[in-house]
Amino acid sequence: MYRSRFFIAVILFFSPFFNHGWAANDQSWKFAMVSEDITKKSADKDSIDNVKKYFAEKEIILKENMLYVKGLFSCRVVDEKETPVSYWQSVKTVSFYRDFLKQYGIQLDENIDVITPVDPNSQCQLPFSEFIITDNTLMLIYKNRAVWYYPDGDVRLKQVKNQEKVQESISTTDSVSCIEGSNEMDVVYTEGNIVTCVYPNTDLLSAYLKFREKHKTDEVLNQLKKSITPGKNEIITILSDLIFKYNWKSNNELDVDILQSGGETRLNFRQTNEGTTVKNISLPD
Repeated sequence: MYRSRFFIAVILFFSPFFNHGWAANDQSWKFAMVSEDITKKSADKDSIDNVKKYFAEKEIILKENMLYVKGLFSCRVVDEKETPVSYWQSVKTVSFYRDFLKQYGIQLDENIDVITPVDPNSQCQLPFSEFIITDNTLMLIYKNRAVWYYPDGDVRLKQVKNQEKVQESISTTDSVSCIEGSNEMDVVYTEGNIVTCVYPNTDLLSAYLKFREKHKTDEVLNQLKKSITPGKNEIITILSDLIFKYNWKSNNELDVDILQSGGETRLNFRQTNEGTTVKNISLPD
């Protein structure tokens, strides 16, 4: 179903800078983050930590039709515009990657730039032999994972670093207290099944990541976005009957509505001076 060159090891470059030529838009790119597995079954795969180590120090520079992988090699490249459908040769595959990218806050543009070496036998071999550009984000596919680079100086690089620090601080020994509401049928039918958890001395972003980590084995809740940006409302369609809506009421309150067959779940994250309260409200059809 998927284009074979994409699964071997492809680097995708995403950036509108290249739409107006190379010389005026020289750009260096910094490694940002690594995705979860793209597909469930893949013979060529590796851990997130190993992939991070492989790319962490490999800064990438595009300058005057030249690609430089800092400290390793360089080669002359060509930029060709394609639509996502012409590139992947399948509407279904395009839909798959569009939804996959949305989970990480990346938009698939109507036209993408495909960057490849002029000489296929150049030093720029796999995984540095093909790039795609869209949404000011550089993304590569390696070992069944997407690897993202952002332009040097991009504010998202700082956000990623902050989220990594929060993720590293997550501990299963945190004193989180939870209370379950009434399970009487008439109450559940009218108000929903409510579980309220309090994360003391924890900001909203940290509580969100801790909640996601706690439910990483849940078939639905493990689809929560790995990273969120305060104030950025989003609608993520995982499947036709599984949709996540992220709605920021303020920088201190977030609703995540999960629409699925059989009912609706609302997650309310509310930050106060004492910490963050998370309400998990399940509403049956």
